[in-house]
Amino acid sequence: MESKFPAEEKGIEKNVDADREDAVSVAPYVQPASAQKRTNWRTAKILVMTDSALKDSADLHARGHFGVAARARNVVRASLKGNQVETVVIQDERTNAKGQWQLGGLRELYDKLSEYRTIEQLVLCFHGSERGVEVGAVGWDLTKVSSLAQELQVKLPTVTKQIDFESCLVGQDPKGIVEFAVLFNAPVATAWTYYGFSFSMSIRCQSGTAANQQRIVEYNAYAEYLMPKSPTFSEAAQNPGTYELLLEGHSRRDDVGSLPQPPANLQNSAAMAQWLEARDKWTKSMQPHSNAKDKPVTAASLEELRQRASSLSDYYQNLLDTQWEYEKLTITFPGR
Repeated sequence: MESKFPAEEKGIEKNVDADREDAVSVAPYVQPASAQKRTNWRTAKILVMTDSALKDSADLHARGHFGVAARARNVVRASLKGNQVETVVIQDERTNAKGQWQLGGLRELYDKLSEYRTIEQLVLCFHGSERGVEVGAVGWDLTKVSSLAQELQVKLPTVTKQIDFESCLVGQDPKGIVEFAVLFNAPVATAWTYYGFSFSMSIRCQSGTAANQQRIVEYNAYAEYLMPKSPTFSEAAQNPGTYELLLEGHSRRDDVGSLPQPPANLQNSAAMAQWLEARDKWTKSMQPHSNAKDKPVTAASLEELRQRASSLSDYYQNLLDTQWEYEKLTITFPGR
């Protein structure tokens, strides 16, 4: 869900706007000598980057989209290593005695990325806003993040497939997304214009019971929300055991609440009626990702793409949330 941008609240725009008297200065960034002289460059198939605030959601996303789900008796475990998925958790920001922000999260983001020569798919799981992303508990406008990386002359890898922003509302700033993706020479960048949510649900199925079948019927209202690598409710019912099911969805609201769980006793008519009401209310406010309308953004040249992205950013700034037409943006860069 969206979170506040303490960078703006604390005036942490000094790195861009040095004339502001109330701005908090940013300690200078120095790339480690090991990175400057690096010869043992790494490659990654899928690199997931997150921070302490969203590491649990990032884990769910990685396992639900890239893991190998074991549909057996035990709680589902995903073998991410076998699928060449790496996850990096960024530290939170800190200030020193002079009140300077150490750029702990942003510096670590750059340092970790500078270890790679190529990344096939870069997934960024951070809190977001229509203004940018929150890295290590401090909010950054994506355009400023991009310009700062250029000023610091950070050597960043090439992303060969795409960059995915698994962050709320970031898609409402296509201009910032374009500038960030250009740093990596990425051919495609995707982002959500809505709030995004991920959930896990643990269910226990016993062999051949009528209660199992009834429970699965009730659970199937959530079937569209299952992540690609999660087992389905029907598969869970066929094999006795405990399953961790991974779900996700998007909403115009950030207060949809937790996933309503059915009562333990399915024969309790009052409890069932209460749950069915809560379930129907939840599914009306939360949409599965499979229903998302994707707006493609393309152009014949990078300059034209920048102009279109800038116009879209202005468009979203003047839009009421009830008028959002597209839940997701897919930006394709020309000639890549």
